[in-house]
Amino acid sequence: MSHSSMRRLASAFVDGEINELDRNRVQRHLLACPECRAYERGLRSLSDDIRASADANLPASFPYTVMRAVRKDEEDVRQWFPVERAARRLLGVLCAVVILFVGVGMMITPAEPVLIEPYLAGEPADSSVIRTLLTKDSISKDDVLLAAVTRK
Repeated sequence: MSHSSMRRLASAFVDGEINELDRNRVQRHLLACPECRAYERGLRSLSDDIRASADANLPASFPYTVMRAVRKDEEDVRQWFPVERAARRLLGVLCAVVILFVGVGMMITPAEPVLIEPYLAGEPADSSVIRTLLTKDSISKDDVLLAAVTRK
């Protein structure tokens, strides 16, 4: 039996939920393999611990202690509810202000730049300056005409 097939059957073996043939195979493997034997002992210990914890006796006051803790938590939530509500409103107002500023900023845009090709600026085509960035107000028709006439 391989280690992987042993590990698949180990839990059922420990719980006694395995058929006779597989139980015999697992027992033979456990005799020969110390690693799987340690794994089986660990599963058996875990199973025993789970069974032992099911027998725990709780005091008679346990339900009242739990209910008291739940009520205290509810009271804490009620105490902080007005603060939380105010914080949510403030967050909503701040979001509205940001949206308003972004909207106004999008409507008030700076003048669009005009791109002038190098041949209009009198630059040779192999120049390192590919484009010159100017605003609409800084160039006139006369400047374009002068650049076109003085082109080499």
